[in-house]
Amino acid sequence: MDFKEAQELARVWGDKPCEHPHVEKETWYSLDGTPNHNGDYVCTQCGYSMDRKEYEAWKEKKKSQ
Repeated sequence: MDFKEAQELARVWGDKPCEHPHVEKETWYSLDGTPNHNGDYVCTQCGYSMDRKEYEAWKEKKKSQ
């Protein structure tokens, strides 16, 4: 998911709780339009951005459910 899309999603979502049902790589685009992965992940439901450590914990939690 694009960084700007995630920011807008988070703004619209607000402070509501979210279980982060689906997470994908967060990307941003350079001036020439090339997509780049910044190392973070983002919830596609609420726009919450998580670093690699949070992402790994999220994966483990999902695996145990």
